[in-house]
Amino acid sequence: MPYLNITTNAPVNKRQKETIERAISKAILLIPKEKEELLMVNFEDCASLSLSGDFSTPAAMIELRVHNVVIEMNEAELLEKVMSLATEVVSKVLNICPDRIYCTMPAVPYWTAAGLEILKGILK
Repeated sequence: MPYLNITTNAPVNKRQKETIERAISKAILLIPKEKEELLMVNFEDCASLSLSGDFSTPAAMIELRVHNVVIEMNEAELLEKVMSLATEVVSKVLNICPDRIYCTMPAVPYWTAAGLEILKGILK
């Protein structure tokens, strides 16, 4: 049950959002037990985002939150590949130089969906 948050200082239209969501949901399938239909996505476009003191050049921050068990169960190379694919998609769709895109994959120690801890429900 991953959560994707993309913050950018560029405008993002509905078609671009849908393209990014579809592509990243496919990349998430590389991670065992993750399901694309459970991906929740948030876009924060036209944000006051600066990189190296530059607010005017397009930049983006991609955050893909997953349960800490997902990170513990998988090799770093696999997780890096997912983040690399996410960077590539955001770069191409939003025309942002990859050097101006940062990514994080924070591990969440406790996560619920529909009121149940996901390890007891979705990821069992």
